Amino acid sequence: MSIRGCADAAGVIGLLWANFDANSASDADLFYLAGASEEASNMAHSLSATASGIACLIAEDRDRQGVKHGALQGDDLPTLLWGIAGTARAIEKLAFVGGEAGFLLQERYRDRPERERGRRTNHITSSDRD
Repeated sequence: MSIRGCADAAGVIGLLWANFDANSASDADLFYLAGASEEASNMAHSLSATASGIACLIAEDRDRQGVKHGALQGDDLPTLLWGIAGTARAIEKLAFVGGEAGFLLQERYRDRPERERGRRTNHITSSDRD
């Protein structure tokens, strides 16, 4: 597998998922990875609130008469935006991994004989994953 670019969080998550044998993973591991979708949602919400707050600070500083604070003006702004973009890429990869793991777990559960379906995976504890 050829990886291009820097080893940022999204690239590392993508590489690890591409090399992870999800078909032979335990139900506990897939259940754990499926939780990445919820975490991605939480991260996206937090990033949105943070970016909105920063945008308000910048807009207020630019509109202010007199002394300006200089918050995130000039060269600081592109660095901030690249950081936000990198975080958004990592969130997207987490959501993808969570979705794929959840799908595989559902498929696995669906394909089990009826007598085994009573074993619920949502009762898996952290010690079951270790």
